[in-house]
Amino acid sequence: AAWYGGQHGASTGTGAADTPATPVAAQGGAHGSVASGGPAAHASAAAARAGVKFEAQGFVTATRHATVSTRVAGIVRSVNVEAGDRVKEGQVLGTLDADLAQRELQLAEGQVQVLASRVTSAEAQLRQARSDLAQEEQLYQQKFSSSARLTAKQTAADIAQAGVQSARSDLDVARLQVQQQRSMLSNYTIRAPFAGIVTEKNAQMGELIAPSGAGGGFTRTGLCTIVDTNSLEVVVDVSEQLVTQVKPGQPVELTLYAYEGTVIKGQVSRIMPSADRAKGTLQVRLSILDKDPRILPDMRARVSFL
Repeated sequence: AAWYGGQHGASTGTGAADTPATPVAAQGGAHGSVASGGPAAHASAAAARAGVKFEAQGFVTATRHATVSTRVAGIVRSVNVEAGDRVKEGQVLGTLDADLAQRELQLAEGQVQVLASRVTSAEAQLRQARSDLAQEEQLYQQKFSSSARLTAKQTAADIAQAGVQSARSDLDVARLQVQQQRSMLSNYTIRAPFAGIVTEKNAQMGELIAPSGAGGGFTRTGLCTIVDTNSLEVVVDVSEQLVTQVKPGQPVELTLYAYEGTVIKGQVSRIMPSADRAKGTLQVRLSILDKDPRILPDMRARVSFL
């Protein structure tokens, strides 16, 4: 079916040759199609609205949506959202069982304490070695010691210095491991990457969740799906014959079928650089200027190009 509009009117005949009406928008297909009613009804409806070039039907889509998952596999301990909830950026959506990661963090923190004690001991040995060296130097200057003993004290001080450096390096590595374990532990808390609305709840408490579906059908790949409502736009398919009447920035009026009578302002954001050979249409994306929390993905909308 196609939209037909109305400078030439529409015939009441039943055949295609009997309806020489002017086409104003092609069938939308997957993203845009005509509304119900015959060609004469569409012609009169379009003519009744001043300034409307043609009308088409489209669907609301989101350019920013995500199935929120985690970098690690684990058992879901809690889910804090339900489908339809609005969430803020950074909000905790759920948690995974992190007992093992918590123990690994405690082990890494214990290793830091051990190495810190080792550094303290090595520094004490270094101070003692330097004190012995200073005394030996005095004895050597007073001719009460030999060069061999002085050399031995100097070597002991050098070994103690190397021991301190080694202990400090090991302590630095252990502290990095603690930071790594804390980062890993944070992966067991799933947060919203952006503000939006939860459209799907994909996992329940007690289920296994993983970044990929390696575990088969029993492994979930995400906790929930979030749609950024600020990224909603309307997608329509416009006939090739009418695409010259569409320009980026062109104003449009949107009417959701769910809320008849409510006109929403919008504009053409871009014309996609590819055509559908089967339908003879180009996809046009429209930005929504009047934000409304009632606008949801996959809603149908009637679009009037002005």
